[in-house]
Amino acid sequence: MTMKMDKQVTQKDVAQHAGVSVAVVSYVINKGPRQVSDETKQRVLAAVRVLGYQPNKFARALGRNDGKVAANQIGIIVGGSATILQRPFYAAVLSGIYDKVHEQGNRIRFMHFWDDLKDDVLFNEHVREDEVSSLILLAADLMRVDPAHMDIIKQLEARIDNIVCLDTEINNFTTVTFDRVVAARLVVEHFIRLGHRRIGFIGNAGRRVMGYRQTLEQHGLEVVPDYIQHPGVYNSSEEGFKGAQAMLALKVVPTAIFAASDEVAIGVLGAVQKAGLRVPEDMAVASIDNSSFAPFTQPPLTTVNVPTEQMGAYALHVINTQKSAPKLSRTTITIDTELVVRESCGAGSSTLLGNRK
Repeated sequence: MTMKMDKQVTQKDVAQHAGVSVAVVSYVINKGPRQVSDETKQRVLAAVRVLGYQPNKFARALGRNDGKVAANQIGIIVGGSATILQRPFYAAVLSGIYDKVHEQGNRIRFMHFWDDLKDDVLFNEHVREDEVSSLILLAADLMRVDPAHMDIIKQLEARIDNIVCLDTEINNFTTVTFDRVVAARLVVEHFIRLGHRRIGFIGNAGRRVMGYRQTLEQHGLEVVPDYIQHPGVYNSSEEGFKGAQAMLALKVVPTAIFAASDEVAIGVLGAVQKAGLRVPEDMAVASIDNSSFAPFTQPPLTTVNVPTEQMGAYALHVINTQKSAPKLSRTTITIDTELVVRESCGAGSSTLLGNRK
């Protein structure tokens, strides 16, 4: 827990708290030039956390400028590690943010991954009010996988007033997202209209499967436990392949599979075709995201379009709004989605069915 201090905490304060010299504190914070034992390093980092020490580099280099040094500077924190950039959905969202940020009078000061913030020195160097005025948290669901991570989230909130979550809500921050329950309903209802009654789901145990269950029940269809496969938490192609193999091994196989993401759908298509079955003749497949590769799979993929660029633009708009109205109530902004119908479900190509809630 970080203590509230009445004065600027110095390296001398940290040194006294940790029982080391100021030079040792400097070696830990600057990662050299001399090596420090792990036990001593952990004592120094614990003192940094408790005292809330923050390097004063901007005050020295640029001056405070009446406290507005970072007025238009935004930090982006992405859940997990750099491997998340391999995921088309998150790469598209980030691309949308970078495309729009300058139009809205802001600048990206840094982008760090959640795993980076476990480094106390890096956290204290970058997550501070004279470095950034606002934060965008992307893939926040990956930030709360460990209860201990909530301490970092609390520190973010204590230091930065203007925080917006993009894609997933966490800690009651204002959030820009899409309704996964509604997106799932678009897919499942489309399958039902096509005459399917045995519909499977492959993906993580989130709100998509909730929408899948609700839609089946609303149409009087049985929710078969074996038709729900949770092969992992990342909604990846590997998980889709594994889940589809398990589903195809059942005695009574579904006639349609709802994949939680386009990446999952790629794995499903691979498993179905490896089993010698045809899509959509033997198995209909549909998913969520409408990634750039969706029109080019074999066959082209029916999927719910999630307007990733619009989500990024809205997040930046909310940041600007909260600057001028910091007491604005925290809320959730939900972006509309629509089903893009292509050949993988056996219902023609390139037509749109919107939720228009």
